[in-house]
Amino acid sequence: MNAEQYLKRKERLLISAIRLLDEAGLAGVTTRELARREGISEPAVYRHFDGKVEVLHAILNRFSEFDAGLENTVVENEIAPLEAIRHILGTYAGYYAGYPEIADVMFSMDIWKYDDTLDARMKEIFGNRRNLMRRLAEKAISHGELPESLDAEVMAGLLSGLVGSATLQWKMQGMPYDLRQRVLRMLALILPES
Repeated sequence: MNAEQYLKRKERLLISAIRLLDEAGLAGVTTRELARREGISEPAVYRHFDGKVEVLHAILNRFSEFDAGLENTVVENEIAPLEAIRHILGTYAGYYAGYPEIADVMFSMDIWKYDDTLDARMKEIFGNRRNLMRRLAEKAISHGELPESLDAEVMAGLLSGLVGSATLQWKMQGMPYDLRQRVLRMLALILPES
């Protein structure tokens, strides 16, 4: 197997693991089931991952890499704070709308309590997201885009929870509307136009 095929198989295994988490919860994610879904032997799964916990860590690493990419885009393009918030939260909503399974996995905190290191990693990811929103709110305040009286920490909590809440409502209602547009409309209610 060449390097490209190896990477494609590893990617397919991660996608299958995310679907398994969504469908069957943590107990459903086994190397045997991953192998069955991919039509490979169980030892072939072990060529890519040491086991279930490593697969779960790889999923969390994907979340973290996605977040880092968003933050880098904002920094490299010197996007104004309020526009950066809109961009980041709109991108999350678009990602979850296009890949609903990932949203279920992301917002199911019970899955990650299986292992202390997984739980700590997920808390770190959410903490990093909240810290980014707080830094952007602080920057917006210092640039005069938001009132000085605004509590950046409270705003960070509101912004951090907005996409998760909107996604949950969207899924519960059968995904009948454009999630990204809904999130942007929600943001328009709480953020002034820049």
